[in-house]
Amino acid sequence: MIVDGPAARAVAQIARARWTRATGESLAPAPERAQPDLWPEDLEPDFADVDVGVARTAPAGPGEAEIREAEALTRACLRAARRSVYIEAQYMTCAFVGALLAQALRRPDGPDVMVLMTHESRGFAERLVMGRNRDRLMRRLKRADLHDRLRICYRVVAGEPLMVHSKLIIVDDRFLRIGSSNLNNRSMGLDTECDLAIEAREWRTRAAIADLRRRLIGEHLAVSPLDVAAQEAATGSMTRGIDALNGAAYAQGAGLRCFEALASPGPVRPVFGTGLLDPARPFEPLWFLKRKRKR
Repeated sequence: MIVDGPAARAVAQIARARWTRATGESLAPAPERAQPDLWPEDLEPDFADVDVGVARTAPAGPGEAEIREAEALTRACLRAARRSVYIEAQYMTCAFVGALLAQALRRPDGPDVMVLMTHESRGFAERLVMGRNRDRLMRRLKRADLHDRLRICYRVVAGEPLMVHSKLIIVDDRFLRIGSSNLNNRSMGLDTECDLAIEAREWRTRAAIADLRRRLIGEHLAVSPLDVAAQEAATGSMTRGIDALNGAAYAQGAGLRCFEALASPGPVRPVFGTGLLDPARPFEPLWFLKRKRKR
């Protein structure tokens, strides 16, 4: 996501403050106005003259309170969903995310929910906690999907699963969040994160958000955004529109595949040790080895 103007200045200020906190080195302040204009000449913006929200995550530090703005933003946008939720994420293990999506899926008039994630976790600890908790959350959502509105998929290219590293949420084609926050515990309170958000207040911005969502779906299914829009109109649903378009890509070893956990029985509660390997806040397990310093 590229921004200019006050939004770029706000992000620059966050970067400078975090650099100082990590290194003790102070950087020169961001200029009030870039000279010359730094926007790439060959890049057409999707949005113009819109407000951009900045949501941060930072753990508590000496004399500093924790910041959980990204968590608050995620909770608010998922609670507000009425027609559609489109998510791209590397991880999705947060209990509150599962609870809010399950609540939405149980409603007869709730939204379609489409989640695109990485298929396989890497490393023992990641598989143990992120992978298994992801599968358990999927089962919980599947049991809540009383009206067949849920799709949780991974992308395949030439028969091979594609890693998903994006962190994006689009709700009702009115709200867009792009940033560094995964939908796991540590991104909500342990790591330092920064997300940018746009909320549509008029039809042009809403159309731009809808176009972005359809471009992303079209990229995954090797079709045009117009094809995506046509199938959504024909089926009256984002997820059923994806189903209708996925067949041709699937036959060619591409497109989207549903996660196996959606069709398998198993537990739904977080695995033992989640608080240690995917903590929501910093902790000091060796505190008893520390000695008090004299001043």
